[in-house]
Amino acid sequence: GLKAEMEPQQVFDLVRRSNGKTLSQLLTSVIPADRSLVELQLMMLARDGVIELNRKGGDDYSVKVKNLPRVGSVIEKRKVAPILDHRADIVATLPTSLHRGSKELGQGVATTDKVFRSLLRGANRYVKLCLPFPEEAVASYFADEITNLARSGIPMRIITREVFTEKNGTSYGNLVKALMRVYDIYRSCGDERKIEIRDFHIGLKSRGFNMLHYESVHAKIVLADGVQCYLGSGEWRINSLYNNFELGVVLTGGIVSRVESLYDLVWQHAKPIKYEFLSNMHRKSGNTSQG
Repeated sequence: GLKAEMEPQQVFDLVRRSNGKTLSQLLTSVIPADRSLVELQLMMLARDGVIELNRKGGDDYSVKVKNLPRVGSVIEKRKVAPILDHRADIVATLPTSLHRGSKELGQGVATTDKVFRSLLRGANRYVKLCLPFPEEAVASYFADEITNLARSGIPMRIITREVFTEKNGTSYGNLVKALMRVYDIYRSCGDERKIEIRDFHIGLKSRGFNMLHYESVHAKIVLADGVQCYLGSGEWRINSLYNNFELGVVLTGGIVSRVESLYDLVWQHAKPIKYEFLSNMHRKSGNTSQG
C-alpha cells in the first residue's frame, strides 16, 4: 500500500501509472486507511478537469488522465456570475422547546411548513421538488395542495434517491409510500402523466470491500413556476417541519432560474420511477396501500 495522507500530485501520479484501472481497482490498490482521502482527491481532480471519470459497466468508473496541452489549462478563470434582481427571505423550523424564547428572534422569519404550503398553493404552471427523504405523513399533510395541483393539470416533478436500492426497513417503506401517495393523488384527481418522479443515486459496487463512492441528491428544493423557490435544509419529514432546527431561504426573482438550471441538470441524469415499480415494492414490504 501507499503511505497515508496522500497529496493530490501523488494521486494524480497513481492514476497516470494505472494503465486504465477502474475506480474500484484504484481504491483497492491502496491501504484501507488511505481510501477515503484518495477518493476525495480523485473527486477533486475530476472536478478540476485534470482526470476523467466515466461510468463503466453500470457499477464502476473508468479513470484516466486528461490529455491537456499545457499545465496552465487545468485551472480556468471562473467568470463572476452576473448580479440579478432577486429577494431572499429567511425560513426556519425551531424546535418546540425553543418557541418560548424565540418570539423576538423569530420576527420576520417564516416557518418551513407554511412556506412549503404557500409555494404549492401559489403555483400556476409547474412545481419542481427535490425530496431526498420524504415521509408519507407529510405527503398526506399537503394532500389538499397536491390535489388542487392535480385537478388544475399543473405538472409536478420530484427528484429523490435510493428508490431502486430496494432496502429493507421503515425508512425505505416510508419513502415508497410517500411517493405512492403523491402518485395516487394525481392518478385519482388528474392526469397521471403530469406527475413524474425520478431517482438520482449511483452506487459503486466492489467485492473486495464496502465501496465508498456514490453519487446522490441531498438538496432540498421546492420550486414554483420558475419565479420562486425554497432552498435549505428543510424536507418533507415530520421532524424537519416541527422538531429539528432547519434553516433556509425563499428566493424570488431572476436568481431562481439559476437554481432551476441546476435542478434540470440533475433531472436529465436521473432515472424515471414508474408507479408499477413503487406498487411492487409496496407489496413486497407487506403493507397495504393508503389512498
